[in-house]
Amino acid sequence: MQSDQRSNSDKMASAVNSANSLRRILVGIKTLENSDTVKIARFVDCLVNYFAPNSLSVNVGCKLEDDVLVLYPASPNFVHVKREKSLSDEKLYSSGTADFGNVVLQHSPTCPVMLLEETEEAALSIPESTQNRGVHVGVTVVLESSDSHILLTQRSGHMRSFPGAWVPPGGNIESGESLVEGGLRELYEETGLCLNVDLCPESDQSPSASQGPSVRVLCLWESVFPAFLSAGPPRYHHAVVYLHVVVSKNKDELQNAIKLDPDEVQACVWLNEEDVRALVSDNATSRTVLQWKAGPGSDMTPKLTALSSMFLAPWLDEPLTGVQAALCGWLRLKDSSRGGCGGVKGSCNKSFESCRI
Repeated sequence: MQSDQRSNSDKMASAVNSANSLRRILVGIKTLENSDTVKIARFVDCLVNYFAPNSLSVNVGCKLEDDVLVLYPASPNFVHVKREKSLSDEKLYSSGTADFGNVVLQHSPTCPVMLLEETEEAALSIPESTQNRGVHVGVTVVLESSDSHILLTQRSGHMRSFPGAWVPPGGNIESGESLVEGGLRELYEETGLCLNVDLCPESDQSPSASQGPSVRVLCLWESVFPAFLSAGPPRYHHAVVYLHVVVSKNKDELQNAIKLDPDEVQACVWLNEEDVRALVSDNATSRTVLQWKAGPGSDMTPKLTALSSMFLAPWLDEPLTGVQAALCGWLRLKDSSRGGCGGVKGSCNKSFESCRI
């Protein structure tokens, strides 16, 4: 058993090392008029504005193809398949074949690259080398336990973008990876949770399910750092894919398997549906959650924390962050699974276009 565990760990470590040595993938854009041509988006191109000028969200199709995340206008005839796909679904898991015909793409009302298109002076402040380097692709995993808790991690304070922010585990997709492979690699790197059934079969030390977790695309977010032009010209521009991953282990089983990487994350927390609804309703001041702080080695220290203190961005009618958009999307899934809505701001009685948290 120990030999098998070392072998699985070695395989995952090899995958991590290989991914780190490869180039990042970029965003490409197709239009209805030129459906055979993919244009690589420039760093200063606002993705949402490209498809829907002066909008905060737009439904698009996306396909990971030849190391490019291709975005294209959503087909009006596309029928969304509501079933959750498992990792054995080749279209989702294999690189180069994942194609999603109708996904919401959103950005903040203060999206810097959107405002750059309106402010010529600000656009000129960005070095030409940065303007032409493209939009990178990130992936995050909104991990849901069998008892309906989701995992958030706090980025380390020394990170170059969004230091200290509470986010789902994630990072850049690397060349040759599928969306799921990239997301699960990042989850493993940051938390030690190994959900890739090909690299880490279920064992006493692995939280993965024997059939593999269920995975779906929750939403896309156009992420720019700094998040406000007043904080300086943009330095990072990503299209972030939020994956919703459901596993058959409860939060306590998963927490017992977590080993945080302090170089990337400094704490983690599990939120239940009531916690998320309180955040979305801006009614979280009286709620506390158990936060696990990274310590020496694999040690973690539990600490009760005020839920409202974890998020600096206000919870307004329009999402200011990808985390807000993803949490709202997660609540809609919960409401939809019950065939109704909870009557709370951000519930499923609003469309993707109008539900802004």
